[in-house]
Amino acid sequence: MIQFAAMSNFCFRKDYRQVLEWTLENGFDGIEIWADAPYFSVDAVSIKHLREYGRAGERMQYTVHSPIFDVNLCSVNTGIRNESIRQVRKIIEWSEYITIRHLIVHPGKIPSIIPDVLKEVEPRLRDTLGGLKEECSRCGIELLLENIGINTLDLDSDIDAFGSLVDDLSLGVCLDTGHANIRWGTETAVRRFGRMAKQIHASDNSGAGDEHRPVGEGSIRWESYRELMKSGDRVIVHEIQDPDPENATLRSRANLERMFGDCFT
Repeated sequence: MIQFAAMSNFCFRKDYRQVLEWTLENGFDGIEIWADAPYFSVDAVSIKHLREYGRAGERMQYTVHSPIFDVNLCSVNTGIRNESIRQVRKIIEWSEYITIRHLIVHPGKIPSIIPDVLKEVEPRLRDTLGGLKEECSRCGIELLLENIGINTLDLDSDIDAFGSLVDDLSLGVCLDTGHANIRWGTETAVRRFGRMAKQIHASDNSGAGDEHRPVGEGSIRWESYRELMKSGDRVIVHEIQDPDPENATLRSRANLERMFGDCFT
């Protein structure tokens, strides 16, 4: 059975306790915790918050999305890179209080197109991801790399560059359906990374931007995901942005179940 997870305060604009209550009331199996501003920032979250989520662990599963605001794991600025790594490591420490199934990170943005800078970016990122993967593994967490590639400054705008990272480091993938539709094309992304996709960020768009519409309300060819829906134990996170995010998320789940109901039996 593929498990559904509700995105946390990034989309719901609720505090951590309200997100937990809503998720339980609406029959989701888990939450992806958005470890960033405004409610679950890495250095602001308290042990009390984590313990509350931990006590709900018998009914909930958790994945965590690492911070993206003002951080960059592939930065050539040592201070920015070290701080970005520190914040991911802080999340790994949360495993003392909650069971984290997946920790999702972004590849980062290329800081400059100057050739002498570019040649330093990928080796630093490989070193960073390799180290974080080892630290996650020791705590029973699987590190996943999310495809971004929305613009040319995203390190993974080139599908081969992203593929080289996940292949060489044996990383799992968090396959974002919206991002794939914008840059690489759905069928290409599924064909290349479907077998590596341990988690799916599900949203739809027109192909022109990262619109985070409910599944089925954009231009994505969802039939391309059928084999992924049938195979493995993947977590699906409905990453929806809408003026009414709760109902939009429920609509997204209902649309997905209607499309692939035969895959969940």
